[in-house]
Parts: sequence; structure tokens; C-alpha cells
Amino acid sequence: MLTKYISIVRSLDSSDVGKQILTLLANPSFNPTQSSHGRTLSRCLSKIHYFSLASDEGLDVMVETFVKIGKVNQMPACPLLQFFDHMDRFNDATKAKMFVTLERMQDSIDKKKEESLYNQLNIILEKKSSVLTAQRAYG
Repeated sequence: MLTKYISIVRSLDSSDVGKQILTLLANPSFNPTQSSHGRTLSRCLSKIHYFSLASDEGLDVMVETFVKIGKVNQMPACPLLQFFDHMDRFNDATKAKMFVTLERMQDSIDKKKEESLYNQLNIILEKKSSVLTAQRAYG
């Protein structure tokens, strides 16, 4: 039942979609240990990538979602990291915000307890850092 509600939130074309997602995360019925809840919410954010990646509020929601899901069930949180595979498509100001978001995500998890997510973030941050450095050098 809750996964259907999450899917409905995904289809919202509304200025308060971020608030709706945060309300969902705070709802006691949302259980991040259930992979279906985490996966469905991750898919929700991927369907509204114009919000998730291109707005400050969306990036904040991404961090909160990542932390809520990733601290109890790492696998459903992994798709949230795939959002950042296409950072190169954005302007420099947006890339910088995304980079800060990735650092916030990494700072919010435990290096040992969430080792897989932490290491994935490390790889992304190293790769993106070298791309940003190269772009500045050849710029």
C-alpha cells in the first residue's frame, strides 16, 4: 500500500513534492528496512530528476533520503548514487552543488557500518574531483 503512495508522490508535478517526500520519510509507516520502500522511493526521485538534481531543495531531499535508507539498508540507497553519473551535463555552479551534496552524503554515514556506500561515494568523489580539476585546467 505504501509503495503505491510513493509512486503517486513520484507523479506529482507540484512545488511541494520535496515536502511530500520528507513527510513520507517521517511517517512511521515508511520502513527503510523494507527494501521495497527504499527502492520505490529511490525510483521516485529518479523520475523527478529535474527536482532531485537541479534544485537546492531536491539535493537536500536526496541527502535525507540517502541517510534514512542507507543507514539501515544499503542496497536500496545505491540507485541514489547513480544520479550523479551524469554530472557533466550540468553547468559548473550545479556541478559544484552536486559535489557538495555527495560530500554531505559521505559525511552522514559511518565509514565502517555503511562501508559499501562509503566506498562508492569515495570512488564517485575521486572521479568527479579529477574531472572538475581537468575542466578547470583546460577550461
